[in-house]
Amino acid sequence: MTDVARQNGLQEAFISRFGTRPIFRMAITDGRDPLEKAEQLRSDLRIEFAEPNYLAQTPEGRRGRSGWVIGGDAGTFATQWAPASLGFTAAHARNRGAGVTIAVLDNGVDPDHPALAGRLLPGFDFVDADDDPREEGIDGVDFGFGHGTHVAGLIALAAPEAKILPVRVLDPQGVGNIWVLAESLRYAIDPDGHPATNDGATVINLSLGTLRRTDLLEEIIALAACDDDDDDHCSATGGAIVVAAAGNGGDSVPQYPAAEAAARGKDCPCAAVLAMLR
Repeated sequence: MTDVARQNGLQEAFISRFGTRPIFRMAITDGRDPLEKAEQLRSDLRIEFAEPNYLAQTPEGRRGRSGWVIGGDAGTFATQWAPASLGFTAAHARNRGAGVTIAVLDNGVDPDHPALAGRLLPGFDFVDADDDPREEGIDGVDFGFGHGTHVAGLIALAAPEAKILPVRVLDPQGVGNIWVLAESLRYAIDPDGHPATNDGATVINLSLGTLRRTDLLEEIIALAACDDDDDDHCSATGGAIVVAAAGNGGDSVPQYPAAEAAARGKDCPCAAVLAMLR
């Protein structure tokens, strides 16, 4: 899938929800601050919204720690206390996730991990723009390494009969950006690009977040969840449940998109500007 095809797919998703208004990812070539450039664009009456392309990452990656890399060998893993404490035996007697597809938007998944054998769908890599969404990086060096596989493993433990759709959106340090998240969310709800077919995720997991609220992410999540939407995709699927990280730092700092109701921030590490025409 080329960058042009990915951008066209996102355009089509927005047109299906908002009509003929296109959305653009725009590079800054004059060295101006992204916040200033976005403000300049918003003064144009033809622009619905314009905002910096904020970075997003895993909460652990933001703190520079790899808290999921624990547990010892396979024997130690099998005797951990979490499955019993969470009541998985009783839960699995009622539902094991059969018929459910769960998209994991993260830094990739190890396709050769034995705990995930037979559970992974093909997926896509939006970082390198190819169809191999395996994790990249070096264990012990890159803070993000292993996070996506860890999340997929938790899902496989909780819903052993569900299918997992791996979608790589973060680099080895666990960092991505809002535009890539929007592309990947569009992909997760409609992998084959045909809205009338029901091949998308039932649940979309974002164990990541940004400290800045964005209109683009809010709109694409509304699209995924079929919020007041009756297009072909929603008629076929009914929408997906989107689960996002509220933060693992033990503090009250809002993280988006989980904290959509919180106030908008002021500072940002930005790389580009996103704009939508009226």
